[in-house]
Amino acid sequence: MPKKLCSILLALGLLLPTAVPAFAASGSVSVTLPGFAVTLNGTEIDNDYSQYPLIVYKDITYFPMTYYDCRFLGLETGWENAETGLFIDTTGIQGAYHPYTQTSKNAKSAKAQIASFPITVNGQAIDNSKEEYPLLLFRDVTYFPLTWRFCVDEFSWKYSFSTADGLVISSNYGAVKSYGTLLKQSKDPYLQNDVATDGKYVYYIDEQGIIKRASLDNLSYTTSVFQLPVNYISDGYVKPSFSEQNGEITFSYFLGSATTGRPYYFVINENGEAVERNNSTTERIRTFGDTKFKCYIASDVKRNNLYLLDKTGNWKNVGSADYIYGLNWEFKANYEGGFSVSSAYYDGNKYLYLPAFNQAQAYTKHDADPNDYSETTGIYRIDITTDETVRITPEDMEISSFKIIQDNLTYIYGKTIYSYNLKDEKTEVIYQFAPEHLAPYRYTVFGDSIYLQTSQAYDDDLLLTELIKISPSGQAETIDEAEFLTDFAAKGDYLIVLCPEISQTPYRLIVIDKNGETIFKSADTTTLVSTCIVNDTLYYYNTATKEICSVTLNS
Repeated sequence: MPKKLCSILLALGLLLPTAVPAFAASGSVSVTLPGFAVTLNGTEIDNDYSQYPLIVYKDITYFPMTYYDCRFLGLETGWENAETGLFIDTTGIQGAYHPYTQTSKNAKSAKAQIASFPITVNGQAIDNSKEEYPLLLFRDVTYFPLTWRFCVDEFSWKYSFSTADGLVISSNYGAVKSYGTLLKQSKDPYLQNDVATDGKYVYYIDEQGIIKRASLDNLSYTTSVFQLPVNYISDGYVKPSFSEQNGEITFSYFLGSATTGRPYYFVINENGEAVERNNSTTERIRTFGDTKFKCYIASDVKRNNLYLLDKTGNWKNVGSADYIYGLNWEFKANYEGGFSVSSAYYDGNKYLYLPAFNQAQAYTKHDADPNDYSETTGIYRIDITTDETVRITPEDMEISSFKIIQDNLTYIYGKTIYSYNLKDEKTEVIYQFAPEHLAPYRYTVFGDSIYLQTSQAYDDDLLLTELIKISPSGQAETIDEAEFLTDFAAKGDYLIVLCPEISQTPYRLIVIDKNGETIFKSADTTTLVSTCIVNDTLYYYNTATKEICSVTLNS
């Protein structure tokens, strides 16, 4: 998409209908409402009570170029000024259909004006004065003729008309389905976007602080899941945090003060019941197939804190008695302590890879030199058959997290990405950040590539961020659609990327497949936790329209 169009869309912001100045029209023509059914992407349009209905001029149906209507069919529009006029581009953007309804019924006939401003379609200028079916202005919105030339040749839509079905138009990008809005949703702005779905039900908070479960088949049918308690510290309901993983919905909240309160964790079972989880704050269990490991991580943790669940059902120590495992540990003047980290990998046979700290060696160094606090947390390979513990990251690098790509363990230190081959035990640099880039915000492994979010300081201290894909060989590719992204995560076979309103691109929700192809891009705003993918169908909560939506990704 042209950079000019990007800036136009950013400038338009919340201007939903593509409105243009009144002086940009000349001549008045008579138009009528369609006397036949009109179906767009499977949705039958109600022209009688639409603020911007489809209209007919010279026996040709005209389509309103509003914000939602265009994006419903894969188009983007922009208006900068009278000199540049209107831009219309086929970009494949998608969004749910959101009707502009009104209470009064439209008259069967009305007046429209012929547009007299510059018009550009897919980069080509249109001379509206010479068009047999010119663009029109109706209710300050531009209307486009649904001729074969534009529908099929320019926009690549599927187009048909019959007496039985009327006018039927489908874009090539798959229709976004809306299930409607939620019943009696909380008015608290902090709770309104606390929505999660598993592809069958949607979970949200109502006006009474109750977590509700509604069926996607019928959002008006709800059941109560859990009554949130009132937090006397903030004088309101606690603020829960939902999470969805592989179709399982969990939520948590903190109740009480920072010193006397505690967190609560729940999972919602198949019957729609909230079951409290016994989330231990003193140990972390990691499961790899049939093999389970456990690290003791309490505040009074001592070395030799790694255990393996043996075949008799008993926990037995593995690893070295010199180490603290599974924590990012610090040993420095007047302080010793750490926090649990989640990185762990087991090869299914012999070796477990974990962050660890050699506490015995740290004390030995300190005893020899009271100013020596050089021991660092690193990634270690633990032989669970011999207990041998070997550091695989450099001694001078503080490393406590890693990710696995095929046979490689990758980690970031400073502005460099390293890769340790699990087979030949060699380490190499696979990517070096540009000098202007700060350390990455976050990164994840998806498919056989690394996706990371970079950042750099801007003139007014704004952090500009972008999404970069790095192949196993270290080749870097910027994902152009994902400028100024706020968050991303892998869900199943897809990577979901979210972009904020300040993004230079018009996309707010992007989905990338394992081949690295952007297969869905939408102007719909959502939250990462409210997205769910089941059988190649993406479900999400549209925070702007308050609707639950879905789209088939492989269409």
